[in-house]
Amino acid sequence: MNLQVNPLAPGFSICIVIQKKAHQMTSSNFNQEAQKLMLDISSQIEEQDIDFGADIEYSNEVLKIEINGKIFVINKQSPLEEIWLASPLSGPYHFKLQEEKWLDKKANELKTILSSEISSLLNTKIQIK
Repeated sequence: MNLQVNPLAPGFSICIVIQKKAHQMTSSNFNQEAQKLMLDISSQIEEQDIDFGADIEYSNEVLKIEINGKIFVINKQSPLEEIWLASPLSGPYHFKLQEEKWLDKKANELKTILSSEISSLLNTKIQIK
């Protein structure tokens, strides 16, 4: 936080301006958080995939989840510090890490979207936390 004191005209009170600096993620932090997210998603789906036959592949920083012939692709875009999701049901999304959640511009959370769409493909509730 940056605190600045700016005097007003002589004889007037002091105005205090507080500016909160935007959080800047380092490249290393982004890569760690992105990898953690993808490993977390894949392990949670595998844990819940009792007999649904989800095919999960994580390679070259791309996570592919195939269910009933539909493929979700999740990859990181390091220069933009974004995670991109290509959904066979609802199309493309771009997510940024905000307050420990991966959110798109409309404040939709990546894990919530995946949980909902995978659940609809499997006709059973899958929860990715």
